Amino acid sequence: MKDLLEHFGHRVGAATSGKCGIEMFCTALQKGEPYDVVITDMNMPEISGYVVAQTIKTESAHTPVILMTGACNTVRDSGALSASVDVVVHKPPHLQELNALLLRMAKPA
Repeated sequence: MKDLLEHFGHRVGAATSGKCGIEMFCTALQKGEPYDVVITDMNMPEISGYVVAQTIKTESAHTPVILMTGACNTVRDSGALSASVDVVVHKPPHLQELNALLLRMAKPA
């Protein structure tokens, strides 16, 4: 997915776990180079995508968060559609639709 999003012209940072993703986000924020949009998977090593989303919103409430999942009922039942998640994308994503979503959610260049 990283390669395909880069093909669409996005700058992409990829994390190997939820914890790594949070660290990357906080480092970028501290450097004054925040991410425009965060995409997280619901099921990630170490920390779930929902916890990642909550942490992102705590650190930067205006940053859009996209939660990807293959379990639509689980997401609905877990309350993941709270203020921490802006959009839920079901897997597998349609990459052109994901690209259009990113373009709508990202800050203008």
